[in-house]
Amino acid sequence: MSAFFLDSSALAKRYVSEPGSAWIQAITTPEAHHQIVIARIAWVEVLSALARRQREVSLPSAAAAAPLVFVSAGDRLIVAAQAEGISTDSPKSYV
Repeated sequence: MSAFFLDSSALAKRYVSEPGSAWIQAITTPEAHHQIVIARIAWVEVLSALARRQREVSLPSAAAAAPLVFVSAGDRLIVAAQAEGISTDSPKSYV
């Protein structure tokens, strides 16, 4: 078992197929039993990068086939994501 700190550019590779994505997928799978550490701001940076790439239509076709869904229990965050055209879901919907 190892510990990995993923910056936003590495974390984004979990959601977009590009060079290095297979390795990121391999080290972050639960079966690998690695500890994955990210900065608190990483989710904002990744979401922003993916939204930008979606707007610019620069997401590879594999990513377009499996759209990212932003999941949050925070109503304000859901509204903000929806305002950017991002698909959303909330655990509150599954009570």
